[in-house]
Amino acid sequence: MEQRREKPRDLRRHLIQAAFFALTNGYAQGFATGRIYSGENKSLCVPGLNCYSCPGAYFACPIGSLQAVLNSRNFKVSCYVFGFLMMTGALLGRLVCAFLCPFGLVQDLIYHIPFPRKRKNMPGHSRLRWLRWLFLFVFVLALPSLVRNAAGIGKPWFCEYVCPSGTLLAGIPLVALTPQLQASIGWRFWLKCSILAAVLALSLKYYRPFCKYVCPLGALYGACNPISFYRFRVDQEKCVRCGSCQAACRMDIRVFEHPNSPDCIRCGDCLRACPTHALTSTWQDLQQRTVRDLPDPSAASAEPASALRTAIGFVLAALGLVMLAGFGLLTALTFAGVFLGQADSYTLVGLISLYGSAFMDTVIGYILMKAGALILHGRGRSFFALRAVRMLVPAAALLIITRILAQFNANAFSALAAGILWWSLPIVQLILALSCRAGKKPAEEGSD
Repeated sequence: MEQRREKPRDLRRHLIQAAFFALTNGYAQGFATGRIYSGENKSLCVPGLNCYSCPGAYFACPIGSLQAVLNSRNFKVSCYVFGFLMMTGALLGRLVCAFLCPFGLVQDLIYHIPFPRKRKNMPGHSRLRWLRWLFLFVFVLALPSLVRNAAGIGKPWFCEYVCPSGTLLAGIPLVALTPQLQASIGWRFWLKCSILAAVLALSLKYYRPFCKYVCPLGALYGACNPISFYRFRVDQEKCVRCGSCQAACRMDIRVFEHPNSPDCIRCGDCLRACPTHALTSTWQDLQQRTVRDLPDPSAASAEPASALRTAIGFVLAALGLVMLAGFGLLTALTFAGVFLGQADSYTLVGLISLYGSAFMDTVIGYILMKAGALILHGRGRSFFALRAVRMLVPAAALLIITRILAQFNANAFSALAAGILWWSLPIVQLILALSCRAGKKPAEEGSD
Protein backbone atom coordinates (compact mmCIF):
# COMPACT_ATOMS: atom_id res chain seq x y z
CA MET A 1 0.00 0.00 0.00
CA GLU A 2 1.26 3.40 -0.87
CA GLN A 3 2.50 5.40 2.05
CA ARG A 4 1.79 9.09 2.28
CA ARG A 5 4.99 11.10 2.08
CA GLU A 6 5.71 12.71 5.42
CA LYS A 7 6.93 16.25 5.71
CA PRO A 8 10.43 16.70 7.14
CA ARG A 9 9.48 17.38 10.75
CA ASP A 10 12.90 16.51 12.14
CA LEU A 11 15.02 19.51 11.12
CA ARG A 12 16.56 19.63 14.59
CA ARG A 13 17.63 15.99 14.30
CA HIS A 14 19.26 16.66 10.93
CA LEU A 15 21.10 19.66 12.35
CA ILE A 16 22.47 17.49 15.16
CA GLN A 17 23.58 14.88 12.62
CA ALA A 18 25.28 17.54 10.49
CA ALA A 19 26.97 19.17 13.50
CA PHE A 20 28.33 15.84 14.74
CA PHE A 21 29.64 15.02 11.26
CA ALA A 22 31.35 18.42 11.04
CA LEU A 23 32.89 17.96 14.50
CA THR A 24 34.31 14.50 13.77
CA ASN A 25 35.30 15.19 10.15
CA GLY A 26 36.67 18.71 10.37
CA TYR A 27 40.22 18.04 9.16
CA ALA A 28 40.09 20.51 6.27
CA GLN A 29 43.71 19.93 5.32
CA GLY A 30 42.85 16.34 4.40
CA PHE A 31 40.35 17.48 1.80
CA ALA A 32 42.88 19.96 0.43
CA THR A 33 45.80 17.51 0.15
CA GLY A 34 44.08 14.14 -0.22
CA ARG A 35 45.85 12.75 2.86
CA ILE A 36 44.04 11.24 5.80
CA TYR A 37 44.59 12.44 9.35
CA SER A 38 46.94 10.14 11.28
CA GLY A 39 47.08 11.63 14.79
CA GLU A 40 47.01 9.67 18.02
CA ASN A 41 43.28 10.10 18.49
CA LYS A 42 42.67 8.08 15.30
CA SER A 43 42.72 5.12 17.70
CA LEU A 44 39.45 6.38 19.19
CA CYS A 45 36.07 5.37 17.78
CA VAL A 46 32.96 7.43 17.13
CA PRO A 47 29.52 5.82 17.66
CA GLY A 48 28.34 5.83 14.01
CA LEU A 49 29.71 4.68 10.67
CA ASN A 50 32.50 7.16 10.06
CA CYS A 51 35.17 5.81 7.74
CA TYR A 52 38.75 5.87 9.04
CA SER A 53 39.98 6.78 5.54
CA CYS A 54 37.76 9.82 5.10
CA PRO A 55 40.15 12.76 4.40
CA GLY A 56 38.50 14.82 7.13
CA ALA A 57 38.04 12.09 9.77
CA TYR A 58 39.63 12.70 13.18
CA PHE A 59 38.46 9.36 14.59
CA ALA A 60 37.87 5.75 13.55
CA CYS A 61 34.79 3.71 12.70
CA PRO A 62 33.89 1.03 15.30
CA ILE A 63 33.12 -1.57 12.62
CA GLY A 64 36.44 -0.89 10.87
CA SER A 65 38.30 -1.00 14.19
CA LEU A 66 36.65 -4.29 15.08
CA GLN A 67 37.77 -5.86 11.79
CA ALA A 68 41.26 -4.43 12.21
CA VAL A 69 41.58 -6.25 15.52
CA LEU A 70 40.13 -9.52 14.24
CA ASN A 71 42.27 -9.69 11.09
CA SER A 72 45.57 -9.01 12.86
CA ARG A 73 48.41 -11.52 12.65
CA ASN A 74 48.01 -12.58 16.28
CA PHE A 75 44.31 -13.01 17.01
CA LYS A 76 43.24 -10.98 20.01
CA VAL A 77 40.10 -9.36 21.32
CA SER A 78 40.18 -5.63 22.01
CA CYS A 79 38.46 -4.79 25.29
CA TYR A 80 38.32 -1.20 24.09
CA VAL A 81 36.48 -1.83 20.79
CA PHE A 82 34.05 -4.39 22.15
CA GLY A 83 33.60 -2.37 25.32
CA PHE A 84 32.97 0.82 23.34
CA LEU A 85 30.25 -0.89 21.30
CA MET A 86 28.66 -2.35 24.44
CA MET A 87 28.85 0.93 26.32
CA THR A 88 27.29 2.89 23.46
CA GLY A 89 24.59 0.27 23.03
CA ALA A 90 23.89 0.16 26.77
CA LEU A 91 23.57 3.94 26.96
CA LEU A 92 21.81 4.86 23.71
CA GLY A 93 20.89 1.77 21.70
CA ARG A 94 20.01 2.77 18.13
CA LEU A 95 19.61 6.42 19.10
CA VAL A 96 23.04 6.68 17.45
CA CYS A 97 21.45 5.75 14.10
CA ALA A 98 18.99 8.63 14.25
CA PHE A 99 21.24 11.39 15.61
CA LEU A 100 24.95 10.59 15.17
CA CYS A 101 25.41 8.55 11.97
CA PRO A 102 26.51 10.53 8.90
CA PHE A 103 25.30 7.94 6.40
CA GLY A 104 21.92 7.95 8.11
CA LEU A 105 21.77 11.68 7.43
CA VAL A 106 22.54 11.06 3.74
CA GLN A 107 19.66 8.57 3.44
CA ASP A 108 17.29 10.88 5.34
CA LEU A 109 18.00 13.80 3.02
CA ILE A 110 17.59 11.69 -0.11
CA TYR A 111 14.26 10.31 1.16
CA HIS A 112 12.97 13.88 1.50
CA ILE A 113 13.44 14.40 -2.25
CA PRO A 114 10.01 14.24 -3.94
CA PHE A 115 9.48 10.89 -5.65
CA PRO A 116 6.29 9.10 -6.72
CA ARG A 117 4.81 6.33 -4.57
CA LYS A 118 7.06 6.55 -1.55
CA ARG A 119 7.10 3.48 0.68
CA LYS A 120 8.59 2.66 4.04
CA ASN A 121 9.77 -0.89 3.35
CA MET A 122 11.07 -2.87 0.41
CA PRO A 123 9.17 -5.96 -0.79
CA GLY A 124 10.10 -8.93 1.38
CA HIS A 125 10.91 -6.69 4.35
CA SER A 126 10.23 -9.35 6.99
CA ARG A 127 12.97 -11.56 5.51
CA LEU A 128 15.36 -8.87 4.29
CA ARG A 129 15.66 -7.33 7.76
CA TRP A 130 17.68 -10.36 8.87
CA LEU A 131 20.37 -9.66 6.27
CA ARG A 132 22.15 -7.18 8.52
CA TRP A 133 22.91 -10.03 10.94
CA LEU A 134 24.38 -11.99 8.04
CA PHE A 135 26.66 -9.05 7.20
CA LEU A 136 27.65 -8.74 10.86
CA PHE A 137 28.53 -12.38 11.45
CA VAL A 138 29.98 -13.17 8.01
CA PHE A 139 31.65 -9.98 6.72
CA VAL A 140 32.57 -8.32 10.05
CA LEU A 141 33.36 -11.26 12.35
CA ALA A 142 33.92 -14.54 10.48
CA LEU A 143 35.78 -13.63 7.29
CA PRO A 144 38.30 -11.19 8.87
CA SER A 145 39.04 -13.78 11.58
CA LEU A 146 39.29 -16.92 9.44
CA VAL A 147 40.44 -15.92 5.92
CA ARG A 148 44.10 -14.90 5.95
CA ASN A 149 46.95 -14.56 3.47
CA ALA A 150 50.34 -16.28 3.60
CA ALA A 151 51.57 -13.73 6.16
CA GLY A 152 48.69 -14.58 8.48
CA ILE A 153 46.90 -11.25 7.98
CA GLY A 154 43.23 -10.95 7.11
CA LYS A 155 41.21 -8.23 5.40
CA PRO A 156 38.43 -5.89 6.51
CA TRP A 157 35.85 -7.59 4.30
CA PHE A 158 32.88 -5.37 5.02
CA CYS A 159 34.88 -2.17 4.54
CA GLU A 160 36.64 -3.46 1.43
CA TYR A 161 33.73 -5.02 -0.45
CA VAL A 162 30.44 -3.64 0.90
CA CYS A 163 30.35 -0.46 2.99
CA PRO A 164 28.70 2.33 0.92
CA SER A 165 29.39 4.87 3.67
CA GLY A 166 33.14 4.34 3.24
CA THR A 167 32.78 4.69 -0.53
CA LEU A 168 30.94 7.99 -0.24
CA LEU A 169 33.00 9.54 2.56
CA ALA A 170 36.44 8.12 1.77
CA GLY A 171 36.79 6.19 -1.51
CA ILE A 172 35.39 8.74 -3.93
CA PRO A 173 37.00 11.83 -2.26
CA LEU A 174 40.43 10.14 -2.09
CA VAL A 175 40.30 9.01 -5.71
CA ALA A 176 39.17 12.48 -6.80
CA LEU A 177 42.01 14.16 -4.86
CA THR A 178 44.85 11.71 -5.61
CA PRO A 179 46.06 11.17 -9.22
CA GLN A 180 48.05 8.08 -8.18
CA LEU A 181 44.87 6.38 -6.97
CA GLN A 182 43.06 7.28 -10.19
CA ALA A 183 45.63 5.28 -12.12
CA SER A 184 45.15 2.20 -9.94
CA ILE A 185 41.34 1.99 -9.84
CA GLY A 186 40.21 -1.63 -9.94
CA TRP A 187 37.02 -3.68 -9.99
CA ARG A 188 36.50 -3.39 -6.24
CA PHE A 189 36.15 0.37 -6.49
CA TRP A 190 33.51 0.05 -9.18
CA LEU A 191 31.74 -2.71 -7.22
CA LYS A 192 31.49 -0.47 -4.18
CA CYS A 193 30.39 2.49 -6.30
CA SER A 194 27.62 0.27 -7.71
CA ILE A 195 26.51 -0.69 -4.19
CA LEU A 196 26.53 2.98 -3.17
CA ALA A 197 24.50 3.97 -6.25
CA ALA A 198 21.98 1.21 -5.53
CA VAL A 199 21.57 2.29 -1.90
CA LEU A 200 21.14 5.96 -2.83
CA ALA A 201 18.65 5.10 -5.57
CA LEU A 202 16.61 2.90 -3.23
CA SER A 203 16.67 5.67 -0.61
CA LEU A 204 14.61 7.83 -2.95
CA LYS A 205 11.66 5.45 -2.62
CA TYR A 206 12.28 3.45 0.58
CA TYR A 207 13.24 4.85 3.98
CA ARG A 208 16.82 4.02 5.05
CA PRO A 209 17.31 0.72 3.16
CA PHE A 210 20.94 0.41 4.28
CA CYS A 211 20.02 0.82 7.96
CA LYS A 212 17.16 -1.69 7.71
CA TYR A 213 18.82 -4.44 5.71
CA VAL A 214 22.62 -4.12 5.64
CA CYS A 215 24.18 -2.14 8.50
CA PRO A 216 26.00 -4.44 10.99
CA LEU A 217 26.43 -1.58 13.46
CA GLY A 218 22.66 -1.11 13.56
CA ALA A 219 22.28 -4.83 14.26
CA LEU A 220 24.62 -4.56 17.26
CA TYR A 221 22.98 -1.43 18.69
CA GLY A 222 19.50 -2.80 17.96
CA ALA A 223 20.21 -5.84 20.14
CA CYS A 224 20.81 -3.39 23.01
CA ASN A 225 17.52 -1.49 22.53
CA PRO A 226 15.53 -3.51 25.13
CA ILE A 227 18.13 -2.95 27.89
CA SER A 228 19.65 0.45 27.04
CA PHE A 229 19.30 3.44 29.36
CA TYR A 230 17.29 5.21 26.64
CA ARG A 231 14.18 3.09 26.11
CA PHE A 232 10.54 3.60 25.20
CA ARG A 233 7.65 2.59 27.44
CA VAL A 234 3.95 2.06 26.67
CA ASP A 235 1.37 2.88 29.33
CA GLN A 236 -1.20 0.17 28.59
CA GLU A 237 -3.89 2.04 30.53
CA LYS A 238 -3.58 5.05 28.23
CA CYS A 239 -2.90 3.20 24.97
CA VAL A 240 -5.97 2.79 22.73
CA ARG A 241 -4.07 0.83 20.03
CA CYS A 242 -5.10 3.36 17.38
CA GLY A 243 -1.96 2.73 15.29
CA SER A 244 -0.88 6.39 15.15
CA CYS A 245 2.60 5.46 16.35
CA GLN A 246 3.07 2.88 13.58
CA ALA A 247 1.72 5.30 10.97
CA ALA A 248 4.28 7.92 12.05
CA CYS A 249 7.15 5.41 12.30
CA ARG A 250 9.18 5.33 9.09
CA MET A 251 10.77 2.07 10.22
CA ASP A 252 7.18 0.68 10.20
CA ILE A 253 7.20 -0.76 13.74
CA ARG A 254 4.08 -1.64 15.73
CA VAL A 255 5.37 0.52 18.55
CA PHE A 256 2.42 -0.10 20.86
CA GLU A 257 3.40 -3.80 20.85
CA HIS A 258 7.19 -3.58 20.46
CA PRO A 259 8.37 -0.19 21.80
CA ASN A 260 11.99 -1.40 22.06
CA SER A 261 12.19 -3.27 18.78
CA PRO A 262 15.73 -3.84 17.39
CA ASP A 263 14.58 -2.01 14.25
CA CYS A 264 13.75 1.21 16.14
CA ILE A 265 16.23 4.06 15.55
CA ARG A 266 14.75 6.27 18.31
CA CYS A 267 13.91 9.21 16.05
CA GLY A 268 10.96 10.11 18.33
CA ASP A 269 8.25 10.46 15.66
CA CYS A 270 6.03 7.96 17.46
CA LEU A 271 6.29 9.89 20.75
CA ARG A 272 5.01 13.04 19.07
CA ALA A 273 2.27 11.18 17.19
CA CYS A 274 0.65 9.40 20.17
CA PRO A 275 -2.70 11.17 20.81
CA THR A 276 -3.05 9.86 24.39
CA HIS A 277 0.61 10.32 25.41
CA ALA A 278 0.82 6.63 26.23
CA LEU A 279 4.32 6.45 24.75
CA THR A 280 7.18 7.90 26.79
CA SER A 281 10.95 7.58 26.86
CA THR A 282 13.15 6.96 29.86
CA TRP A 283 14.44 10.53 29.47
CA GLN A 284 10.90 11.89 29.80
CA ASP A 285 10.28 9.61 32.78
CA LEU A 286 13.49 10.86 34.42
CA GLN A 287 12.41 14.47 33.94
CA GLN A 288 9.01 13.75 35.48
CA ARG A 289 10.61 11.96 38.43
CA THR A 290 12.99 14.88 39.01
CA VAL A 291 10.08 17.32 39.11
CA ARG A 292 8.12 14.97 41.38
CA ASP A 293 11.09 14.59 43.72
CA LEU A 294 11.46 18.33 44.31
CA PRO A 295 9.56 19.55 47.34
CA ASP A 296 6.61 21.88 47.01
CA PRO A 297 7.88 25.49 47.17
CA SER A 298 4.60 26.58 48.77
CA ALA A 299 5.09 24.23 51.70
CA ALA A 300 5.68 25.93 55.01
CA SER A 301 8.57 23.69 55.97
CA ALA A 302 11.36 25.97 54.79
CA GLU A 303 14.40 26.11 57.01
CA PRO A 304 15.13 29.42 58.80
CA ALA A 305 17.68 31.63 57.12
CA SER A 306 21.14 31.75 58.66
CA ALA A 307 24.60 32.95 57.73
CA LEU A 308 25.96 29.40 57.99
CA ARG A 309 23.31 28.02 55.64
CA THR A 310 23.98 30.78 53.14
CA ALA A 311 27.74 30.18 53.28
CA ILE A 312 27.34 26.41 52.80
CA GLY A 313 24.94 26.92 49.91
CA PHE A 314 27.27 29.34 48.14
CA VAL A 315 30.30 27.08 48.68
CA LEU A 316 28.55 24.00 47.30
CA ALA A 317 27.08 25.88 44.34
CA ALA A 318 30.44 27.49 43.55
CA LEU A 319 32.26 24.16 43.79
CA GLY A 320 29.72 22.55 41.47
CA LEU A 321 30.05 25.42 39.00
CA VAL A 322 33.85 25.08 39.03
CA MET A 323 33.60 21.36 38.30
CA LEU A 324 31.14 21.94 35.45
CA ALA A 325 33.21 24.77 34.01
CA GLY A 326 36.33 22.68 34.45
CA PHE A 327 34.78 19.93 32.35
CA GLY A 328 33.97 22.37 29.57
CA LEU A 329 37.46 23.89 29.69
CA LEU A 330 39.08 20.44 29.70
CA THR A 331 37.09 19.32 26.67
CA ALA A 332 37.83 22.56 24.81
CA LEU A 333 41.56 22.31 25.47
CA THR A 334 41.67 18.65 24.42
CA PHE A 335 39.89 19.30 21.14
CA ALA A 336 42.08 22.35 20.58
CA GLY A 337 45.09 20.06 20.96
CA VAL A 338 43.58 17.69 18.41
CA PHE A 339 42.89 20.45 15.91
CA LEU A 340 46.37 21.93 16.33
CA GLY A 341 47.99 18.54 15.80
CA GLN A 342 49.33 18.32 19.35
CA ALA A 343 47.25 15.32 20.41
CA ASP A 344 50.21 12.92 20.28
CA SER A 345 50.84 13.66 23.94
CA TYR A 346 47.64 11.78 24.80
CA THR A 347 47.72 8.00 24.80
CA LEU A 348 44.55 6.02 24.19
CA VAL A 349 44.12 5.05 27.83
CA GLY A 350 45.04 8.58 28.82
CA LEU A 351 42.17 9.96 26.75
CA ILE A 352 39.77 7.41 28.20
CA SER A 353 40.84 8.38 31.72
CA LEU A 354 40.67 12.06 30.82
CA TYR A 355 37.08 11.97 29.57
CA GLY A 356 36.04 9.51 32.27
CA SER A 357 37.24 11.95 34.91
CA ALA A 358 35.61 14.86 33.10
CA PHE A 359 32.27 13.06 32.92
CA MET A 360 32.34 12.24 36.62
CA ASP A 361 33.29 15.86 37.35
CA THR A 362 30.14 16.89 35.50
CA VAL A 363 27.90 14.50 37.45
CA ILE A 364 29.30 15.52 40.83
CA GLY A 365 29.31 19.22 39.85
CA TYR A 366 25.64 19.09 38.87
CA ILE A 367 24.68 17.40 42.15
CA LEU A 368 26.67 19.91 44.21
CA MET A 369 25.10 22.86 42.39
CA LYS A 370 21.65 21.40 43.04
CA ALA A 371 22.51 20.96 46.72
CA GLY A 372 23.71 24.54 46.99
CA ALA A 373 20.58 25.89 45.31
CA LEU A 374 18.26 23.91 47.60
CA ILE A 375 20.15 25.01 50.71
CA LEU A 376 20.05 28.66 49.63
CA HIS A 377 16.28 28.35 49.15
CA GLY A 378 15.84 26.92 52.63
CA ARG A 379 15.14 23.35 51.52
CA GLY A 380 18.50 21.73 52.29
CA ARG A 381 17.02 18.76 54.11
CA SER A 382 14.99 17.76 51.07
CA PHE A 383 18.21 17.44 49.06
CA PHE A 384 19.09 14.18 50.78
CA ALA A 385 15.77 12.67 49.64
CA LEU A 386 16.58 13.28 45.97
CA ARG A 387 17.33 10.22 43.85
CA ALA A 388 20.30 12.06 42.31
CA VAL A 389 22.19 11.86 45.62
CA ARG A 390 22.54 8.10 45.10
CA MET A 391 24.85 8.88 42.18
CA LEU A 392 27.41 10.59 44.42
CA VAL A 393 29.07 7.45 45.76
CA PRO A 394 29.53 5.55 42.46
CA ALA A 395 30.44 8.79 40.65
CA ALA A 396 33.10 9.65 43.20
CA ALA A 397 34.42 6.06 43.15
CA LEU A 398 34.71 6.00 39.36
CA LEU A 399 36.31 9.46 39.42
CA ILE A 400 39.01 8.17 41.77
CA ILE A 401 39.55 5.04 39.66
CA THR A 402 39.88 6.92 36.37
CA ARG A 403 42.31 9.41 37.89
CA ILE A 404 44.43 6.56 39.26
CA LEU A 405 44.45 5.06 35.78
CA ALA A 406 45.67 8.38 34.40
CA GLN A 407 48.89 7.84 36.36
CA PHE A 408 49.56 4.61 34.42
CA ASN A 409 48.92 5.77 30.87
CA ALA A 410 51.17 3.32 29.03
CA ASN A 411 50.93 0.50 31.56
CA ALA A 412 49.39 -2.84 30.51
CA PHE A 413 47.48 -3.02 33.80
CA SER A 414 45.99 0.39 33.03
CA ALA A 415 44.78 -0.79 29.60
CA LEU A 416 43.19 -3.88 31.15
CA ALA A 417 41.52 -1.86 33.90
CA ALA A 418 40.21 0.69 31.39
CA GLY A 419 38.78 -2.17 29.33
CA ILE A 420 37.07 -3.54 32.44
CA LEU A 421 35.52 -0.12 33.05
CA TRP A 422 34.16 -0.06 29.49
CA TRP A 423 32.64 -3.52 29.94
CA SER A 424 31.25 -2.90 33.42
CA LEU A 425 28.69 -0.27 32.38
CA PRO A 426 26.47 -2.46 30.15
CA ILE A 427 26.77 -5.38 32.57
CA VAL A 428 25.64 -3.24 35.51
CA GLN A 429 22.86 -1.77 33.36
CA LEU A 430 21.63 -5.26 32.42
CA ILE A 431 21.59 -6.32 36.08
CA LEU A 432 19.71 -3.16 37.07
CA ALA A 433 17.18 -3.56 34.25
CA LEU A 434 16.49 -7.20 35.16
CA SER A 435 16.31 -6.52 38.91
CA CYS A 436 13.96 -3.55 38.46
CA ARG A 437 11.72 -5.55 36.13
CA ALA A 438 11.64 -8.62 38.39
CA GLY A 439 11.55 -6.96 41.79
CA LYS A 440 9.08 -4.13 41.28
CA LYS A 441 5.99 -4.65 43.43
CA PRO A 442 2.62 -2.90 43.03
CA ALA A 443 2.90 -1.46 46.53
CA GLU A 444 6.30 0.02 45.72
CA GLU A 445 5.01 1.46 42.45
CA GLY A 446 2.17 3.15 44.22
CA SER A 447 4.44 4.66 46.84
CA ASP A 448 7.10 5.82 44.39
